[in-house]
Amino acid sequence: MTSQPWTNTTDAARDDAEFADVIDLLAALVQVPTVNPPGDELAAARVLHEWLLARGIDSTLDVFDGVRANLVARVAGQGRQPALVLCGHLDVVPAADAVWQHPPFAAEIADGRMFGRGTSDMKASVAAMAGALVRLQRSAPPAGDVLLFAVADEETNSTGALRLVEQGAFANVGGLVIGEPTSLRPATAHKGVLRVRFTLPGKAAHSSMPALGSNAIVHAAALIQALQQYRFAVERHPLLGEPTLSINLITGGSAINIVPDRCEVSIDMRSVPGLSHPAVLADLREIFERCVPPERVADAHMTVILDRPAVSTDANAAVIRAAQHAVQAASTASAELTVMTYCTDASVIVPPTGLPTVIIGPGDAEQAHQTDEWVSLSRVREAVMVYERLALAYFA
Repeated sequence: MTSQPWTNTTDAARDDAEFADVIDLLAALVQVPTVNPPGDELAAARVLHEWLLARGIDSTLDVFDGVRANLVARVAGQGRQPALVLCGHLDVVPAADAVWQHPPFAAEIADGRMFGRGTSDMKASVAAMAGALVRLQRSAPPAGDVLLFAVADEETNSTGALRLVEQGAFANVGGLVIGEPTSLRPATAHKGVLRVRFTLPGKAAHSSMPALGSNAIVHAAALIQALQQYRFAVERHPLLGEPTLSINLITGGSAINIVPDRCEVSIDMRSVPGLSHPAVLADLREIFERCVPPERVADAHMTVILDRPAVSTDANAAVIRAAQHAVQAASTASAELTVMTYCTDASVIVPPTGLPTVIIGPGDAEQAHQTDEWVSLSRVREAVMVYERLALAYFA
């Protein structure tokens, strides 16, 4: 990683040096395998922390659970307006068992791209946000603080973002930028997620005498049929479309000659703004209980694995307008507003804070969680400028 801060040369040469420095930072972050689970974000947070401090940026680490960490960095403003938060996560999904042409944690560069797990989702955003802070640091102080939150555990439970909410980190914040991959196109909304596991009990018996048992897989089949017929009580969202329910995991039985006494069915639902998760859960519980034999109800369980609401921001919000202005001024990307089907940390930040939020990052959403994941280096360069100009336009 580059050891010296960006130098004061001509503007073009300085921009080139800054860009190279950000790419060095991105490579260093990718080379730390922050696979979640378990996460181990502390090592990556330290890399970012030291990089920021070396460039005069105020940065602090909040270490928890031994090897997890959030980082908060700050460029001080004039205090006339609430702060703007740039937020990205440090954890990545597993590299899986597939054969990678480029090793997942080598940060190899080829054909104008950096390859590696987390390049697109979303260490490129974190590096670009850090680069934007350095550029903002040498400008006239904006009307409000610009904060960088690099958080842990977005890929599973949003523990890092929830911790910041509980600590009151968003108390004097007026706008939120989430750096998930959008190819630098501003997004105003994303779907929510509701994951539920149904445990259906039965009674074991010898498979030659199935009438003596109660087949949990048969009960699960009835549940699956009922779930496939479920209709959501919400109008089609004009941007995000319809909510979805997908039956993705079934486990049951212990041997081919034993009537199964247990079966689990797990579903993933993606919601849209206006759809009540509590109402959906009440409907699912009613469906579930209809599919369980009355004598087995006490042993039946419906468990909510993850519950994150959809998020939407008015297109006229200041942070949305600032993002569009920044893209038009500093990027070849489209500034036309879009929405995302995935879920982000905004789901745990926005409901308690009400913060207007834009989702914008240099990664490509189609690269997220893929083998040989990559990010365009030119997009990373543009992202540094976009985040800088977004902040300046937001406080203008």
